[in-house]
Amino acid sequence: MSVDPEAQTYLDATAALGLPSIAEQGHVEARRMTIARVAAVAGEVEHVANVEDRNLPGPAGPIPVRVYASHRGGLEPVAVFLHGGGWV
Repeated sequence: MSVDPEAQTYLDATAALGLPSIAEQGHVEARRMTIARVAAVAGEVEHVANVEDRNLPGPAGPIPVRVYASHRGGLEPVAVFLHGGGWV
């Protein structure tokens, strides 16, 4: 399976920054550098119209999720971020 061209552009641009990998940093520095990478590549943050915290049922209890709604409304593409926890 190939990587989406926009995702590949992001990956190439972050690699071109020459920043140390997350494995080479402590958790505080890794967080700071991740924010810097995203800002350098993605540009200005798009503000949202609404943010709603919800829970989905899970096998060990509720799973918290956050739903963002744009100012544009209607159906739009979606990105899903899953955090495995404890990686840094």
